[in-house]
Amino acid sequence: LMVELMTLLGLPISGGAVEGNGFFPDLLTDCLAPAFLEEGLMRFAILALLLMWNARHAVWVSALLFALQHASLYQAPYAFVGGFFLALAVVWGETPVFAFVFHFLNNLLSLFLQYCAIWWGEEVGLWISLGVWFLLFLAGGIGFLTLWRRGELRRCADGTPVNWRELFYSPLAAWAVMMLIFTIL
Repeated sequence: LMVELMTLLGLPISGGAVEGNGFFPDLLTDCLAPAFLEEGLMRFAILALLLMWNARHAVWVSALLFALQHASLYQAPYAFVGGFFLALAVVWGETPVFAFVFHFLNNLLSLFLQYCAIWWGEEVGLWISLGVWFLLFLAGGIGFLTLWRRGELRRCADGTPVNWRELFYSPLAAWAVMMLIFTIL
């Protein structure tokens, strides 16, 4: 669907691989356009409909649809996990703006890391990628622990307690873990 939308808008399609058009044209076609179009479709439209139908499963189903929409075994696990957290950002933040910003920044990081390998060679690009991912996981862990300590992760936006056990003990959670293991292997 995104391919058709980008074709209608006259944007080149690279499928996440750098086309070599230059950093700024790739920034438009690989970062800005997909974030805008995918978040508009997946979070603004589909998640909103799912939340009216069944709020309990809306996050998981929208994450699954987001992964399937990418139509790639390589991207599906990342898209599922990313779609899960983007949907949570929309549900807890009560606006799709956060999801768009996070999606854009994720695509920007991916583009930057691909260009690192082009600019400085594969080996240097690999070390930069590993360093960036380490710092992101460290920052994410510190952020998660800080929010948990403040009690901000224990309640939903409407004030009801988060039932983490119910959220993570589902068939879709098992599928997400399986895809994460598949990706690591």
